[in-house]
Amino acid sequence: MHEARLEDLDAALLSQFAQRLGGPRSGEDILYVDYRLIDCQSGRLRLTLAALLLARDPLRWHPRCGVDFVKFEGTERRYGADLNIVCRARIECPLFRLIDEAFVLIKEHVRERTVLHDLFFVEQFEYPAFAWQEAIVNTVAHRDYSLTGASIEVWMFDDRLEVRSPGELPGPVTLELLARRERVHFSRNPLLVRVLTDLGYMRDLGEGIPRMFEVMEKSYLRLPVTQDGFMFQVTLRNTPIYDP
Repeated sequence: MHEARLEDLDAALLSQFAQRLGGPRSGEDILYVDYRLIDCQSGRLRLTLAALLLARDPLRWHPRCGVDFVKFEGTERRYGADLNIVCRARIECPLFRLIDEAFVLIKEHVRERTVLHDLFFVEQFEYPAFAWQEAIVNTVAHRDYSLTGASIEVWMFDDRLEVRSPGELPGPVTLELLARRERVHFSRNPLLVRVLTDLGYMRDLGEGIPRMFEVMEKSYLRLPVTQDGFMFQVTLRNTPIYDP
C-alpha cells in the first residue's frame, strides 16, 4: 500500500503487540525485521496490507476486513415481513483485537444445556469452544483479502452455526482432504499466519480442522460440514448424534 505511512499505524496498539510477543523492542521494529510486514522500496518504507490490518483504522485500507455476526430465530433465514434477525453486530477493529472481540460477542450467544454424563447431569455449551473458535481463527488467517466486497460472516441459527470465509479453499487444500482429516499445511496469507501463530491463536501445523472434527465427535455432535465456493463455509450443528 504505497500511500500508507508509518503514522497510519497505531503506536499504542503496536506497543501492546510488542509486549504480547514478550520483546523489549518497538512494534515497528518487530513488524519490519521479524515479520517483513514493512519493507523498503527505492529508499521508502512500504506498509503491506497485513501491517495495515493492525492499523488504527483498518477499514481505510480494506472496507470489509471485519466480522459480520447475525443471529436468526429458528432454523432458516426469512425475509421481508417475516425477517427473523434477533441480533446483528459488525466487529470492525485492528486485527490484533478482532479475534478476541469476535470470541466475546459470539460466546454471549452460545447456549448452555444440561446433558447426562455417566450418572450425573452436567452443563456444557451447545458447541465446543475449540470448534467454533478455530473456525473464526481460520477465517481471519486464511480468507482471501483481495476480495474487498465481502466480510467474514458468522450466522447463528437455533440448530447450527455457519462461518463463511471470503474466497475459495487455497492451493492444495480440498474438501476431500478436510473430510479425511488430513493435516494440510498451506497458508494463503503466510505473514498473517506467522503473526497469529506467535500471538498464540494458532499453531500453524495444519491440525486445526482435524482437531475441530475430533472435539465435535467427542462431544457426540455431528461432524462439521465444509462447503467450497466464493465463500468457503464451515457448518457446526448442535444436534447430538444419539437420540435422547
